[in-house]
Amino acid sequence: MTSLGFEVALRCRACMIQSIRGGTGSRTFTSTSRSQKHAPSTGSLPTFPETSSPELDSILSTFRSKVFVPSHLLRRHKNLIYRPKMAATLTNDPVEVEIGTEHIQLEPINKLWDEPSLKKSFTRMLDLMAEPRDWRTLPDFLTGLHTAKRKFKSHSTVKMVRRANEAEMQSVVMECVRRVESTGFALQALPLVREVMLGAHLRAQQAGWEEEGTINALAQAEQIVEFMEDPRHRGEKRIAQKDPRVQPDILGIPLELAALRAVRYTGGKDEDGKVAMYAERVVKTWNNADFNVRSFEEGSWYDADDKLLTWAPVWMGLKMASKVLDSNSTLGKSVAKILKQTEQIIKDAKVVMETKAPHGRLQRKLPRGTGVYGSLATL
Repeated sequence: MTSLGFEVALRCRACMIQSIRGGTGSRTFTSTSRSQKHAPSTGSLPTFPETSSPELDSILSTFRSKVFVPSHLLRRHKNLIYRPKMAATLTNDPVEVEIGTEHIQLEPINKLWDEPSLKKSFTRMLDLMAEPRDWRTLPDFLTGLHTAKRKFKSHSTVKMVRRANEAEMQSVVMECVRRVESTGFALQALPLVREVMLGAHLRAQQAGWEEEGTINALAQAEQIVEFMEDPRHRGEKRIAQKDPRVQPDILGIPLELAALRAVRYTGGKDEDGKVAMYAERVVKTWNNADFNVRSFEEGSWYDADDKLLTWAPVWMGLKMASKVLDSNSTLGKSVAKILKQTEQIIKDAKVVMETKAPHGRLQRKLPRGTGVYGSLATL
């Protein structure tokens, strides 16, 4: 290259850097997310308080700086942090941007090496969550991911809800559901909705089926039913056979909670009509019942435990409803009919669990379905 050509190249490179900075000299460029015409979010960056685990803090911090910050940047600033040839310039002459109320100093990012693996990191995060304050980081974490257009596999969200249910942190799951527009946590996929609704049952179970716990669990189940009808969750989808809104095992949980409340705490009276309402919805959707909701081998103890997990709450709901409703009414007769079918499912599943499931020292922990059924069987 001639000396003249080399000088022109240097000038062009200098012009590019100057245009990115928006001025001359050492002036920094600031831009709020509201002014970004093509910004994916108008909100602020998620902020995470200190958790009980330094490793968890590190994972959250890494996602914030390597994934969430770039999602709020203008295209020219993204080019600045991602282009390898700009790394030295950015390091030697820092650029600061304003996102929301924060001033963020940009840093070079190698997408291949610096961006964390979502699957691996999230699995580790769930393992590290030991206290309520750890779980409370989830809604903001999901918000950051949604803004950055980083999506989970469906089994990861189901795992998250299952772990939260086991940790008695259903309130965090419900916060994610309520903030669906920012978290992207929509109640659409059947496995996810089943686990979210199961959380309402477990809330009452974890409270020892006491009156207040049962009432609160029923309120949570009814919120889930309402959210399933919310356009923010269901979108424009029409009701189909596999729609969560018409699954008797899902609707059976608010029936269970309403009927248990009536039998145990209101003298067997359906004072607000909720037992009849949910019993009717379960009866009307019974033809949609899927007695093999997961892909376990038929007759295996995994399959049997899954049947107990899914259908034991429905069995209890129908059983308690039959004590509340008029047995001579059309609804009462329909409830009695499907109760017999459900009792047979439970009976068959128990036989498989007794003959094929590991027991004693071979059993690492109580299978989930067995635990749910056992809690109900004592009522």
